[in-house]
Amino acid sequence: MGGCINQQPGMEDNKLFHSVLEVLLSEKFTNVSFSISHGMYFTFDHLIQKCSSFIQINKPDILYLFVRPFALMPLQKLLIKYNVNRDIQKRAIHPAFINRKLLWDNLLTEKYYTRNYVFIPRKFIDLRDLNLLLGFVTGLHHWSRLYVSKQIQLLNDVCHEKNVDLRIISPPGNPEAALMNVTLKWYSDFLYNFCQKKHICFINANAITTNYFEADGVHLNEEGHRKLGTALYNSCLNDSRLT
Repeated sequence: MGGCINQQPGMEDNKLFHSVLEVLLSEKFTNVSFSISHGMYFTFDHLIQKCSSFIQINKPDILYLFVRPFALMPLQKLLIKYNVNRDIQKRAIHPAFINRKLLWDNLLTEKYYTRNYVFIPRKFIDLRDLNLLLGFVTGLHHWSRLYVSKQIQLLNDVCHEKNVDLRIISPPGNPEAALMNVTLKWYSDFLYNFCQKKHICFINANAITTNYFEADGVHLNEEGHRKLGTALYNSCLNDSRLT
């Protein structure tokens, strides 16, 4: 379960991380057949619904959850951009700015529209970083950490109930934006510690893909996908179901 990384524009399908994983598994475990399905979620408030539906339809043995950077960022910003319709966007104050309950305002994510990605060169530090800094000063980065860990715990409960092995893939870096890149590293470290405590398998994509991005500084390049696919493969080597 992830986002555009599953079907990255401009990257040949056989170079994507899940294709690398499938080839490595097929070469190692010749007596086992594999099927890899892809799912997508856009926001963390819809994560349980999306993953539950994915599990119901695909009945996987393992569910890899890719923690999407662009689903994380709004949770930490003071000002949230949201869609009124496909053409109009507005901004609202973070719903937990005053009330720190671990709840999200559905208004901010009920109308989510995907658009074709267009690379626009940005300043290394710009208004997005100011918005993140405002969230940091007001403590929203701590709130977001609690909110995401709550959602992952709920998903882990669903997976246990369905006998599915949940594995967490950290967000990669984002070299095109200074503070966002630091934030994602901080988040990956937090998720590592959280998963250790909860005995959830964790793959640190942030650490293994640091220098392997396309020119846009957002998407992994071919070598980044190869390294991520190899890391997922290594996480499967001790799985008793494959022996």
